[in-house]
Amino acid sequence: MTNLKQGDKIYLFYHLPIDATVFTKLPITLAPGIQLIVTPSLENAAGSHNQQENIALAGYVYPGYGLPGFGVCKFAIKVDAHPKVSDKEMNHLLWTTLLGFILIKPLFIHIMGTYIYGENGFKKGRCGRFDLRSNLCLEILKNNQNTKYTEDDIIQISNIIPKINNILSCPNKYPRQYYNLNTFMALAITEKLCQEGTIFSRLFTVLDSFTGNTGHKHNTRVATRIAKFIIDKASNQPIAENVLQKYLQDQWEIHRTPDIHGHLKATIPDQAQPEIMSINNHFTQDLFNIFEITRFALLKMLLLPDNDFNSYSKIPLQKFAQQDQDQSLRDQAAETFFATTYPNEPSMKWFVTI
Repeated sequence: MTNLKQGDKIYLFYHLPIDATVFTKLPITLAPGIQLIVTPSLENAAGSHNQQENIALAGYVYPGYGLPGFGVCKFAIKVDAHPKVSDKEMNHLLWTTLLGFILIKPLFIHIMGTYIYGENGFKKGRCGRFDLRSNLCLEILKNNQNTKYTEDDIIQISNIIPKINNILSCPNKYPRQYYNLNTFMALAITEKLCQEGTIFSRLFTVLDSFTGNTGHKHNTRVATRIAKFIIDKASNQPIAENVLQKYLQDQWEIHRTPDIHGHLKATIPDQAQPEIMSINNHFTQDLFNIFEITRFALLKMLLLPDNDFNSYSKIPLQKFAQQDQDQSLRDQAAETFFATTYPNEPSMKWFVTI
């Protein structure tokens, strides 16, 4: 039974694919002050207001509510009221929580509305609507339409949320990690990115930042560092390091270079370069692969032991491109970090298809 108190903020979903076995375990604490709960009844959520106002408020927060045959997602997220936590900070805790869900497993999430719980249910003027959904997810691939978050996934999510919150609340302490996670969070769910090319561009920017913003030969050095960091031969990943490296280099040439520098992006590989690895007839698969490679790298970064995480933090982040005095220092720190092999956690899931 979830105990709601005045000032708690409830976030409602059209779609949050969690296995039914988790329902009996609710409420589940995901992080201090954040819980996965049973969706409170909206029928009387407006409390003592008149029936017409009840329907209007519920329909605003959750469009379609009350229509015949229209169901409500049974899972919701609650952020506890606290005198030192603003409404904006509550929303931020929601986004970091959803980032945790996506990093553990990239499933389709559709958040609809939110309301502040008052003494009599809805508080007037404190309802809101997001209507945001994950921009890329496993469900876009036809063979992955029935995957859900399991109880083990929820445990893993709760393990990484505190570290995500720590990084995103300390941009000066963790500037590179902050940029990586914040940008990925935006392209994954908090921005309505409807253009595939836009998502491609943002993903390559994260990969560039993740690998240390190399000063030259981006396609080669980014691909080499990412492939070495991600692939752990002991974990029996189905893709060899050299294959992943070649794939990333080719995707960089096909998508990143034209998008950044304004070149014409060909939809058919140049016949003079038949060796280029591309799935141009399956553009969505290429896009999802780059998204998935980025997701996996960020998750692995979060799961690094403290000593390795601190070593990654030593790769400096430049502030101004035209006044970059630390290029050689940055390259040296990045080369040192990415020269080491880091084992993958057994719980990490990998959905790349090349």
